[in-house]
Amino acid sequence: MDPQRTLGEKLDRLFASLAAGDCVRVLEIACGKGAGTAAVYRHLMARQPGGAARLFCLDRDLGSLREARRRVANAGCPRVSLLGADLYRLPLPASSFDYAVAFNVFHAADKRRFAHELWRVLKPGGVLLTCDRVPDLLAVPRLAMILDRERLAMLGRGPLEPAAPHS
Repeated sequence: MDPQRTLGEKLDRLFASLAAGDCVRVLEIACGKGAGTAAVYRHLMARQPGGAARLFCLDRDLGSLREARRRVANAGCPRVSLLGADLYRLPLPASSFDYAVAFNVFHAADKRRFAHELWRVLKPGGVLLTCDRVPDLLAVPRLAMILDRERLAMLGRGPLEPAAPHS
């Protein structure tokens, strides 16, 4: 199965309910060097031609963000903002995003902290699309889930460890 087609199908499903002109904010978690960013942007803009949609991408590795910035510029994605941040302590307001996407992150993340922080920044009704393709680490070759805030809340239940200070 073609991973790009599969990703495109997941993104189409994620953005299926968008109407043209909706003011939508999408967060890409751990964008790395921006390999999936252009695909997210294309699928979002296909639903939002000329709309007020914005894509915010973050990663904690500043070198990766420089490469992502170059890729985004070369791909002609003007409504993309890149930010250096830790996925467990997002410097973003609560309830500020309609959608979030995370590629190849979920398998390695502290599920409770990840879910708790995503629940915090997603608006009521917001959803997360997570796709992992790490055959060496997962029992299944691909894992893809769309999680709403209720499922994130269930995943994020329990006491959280105190966040480590920024270094």
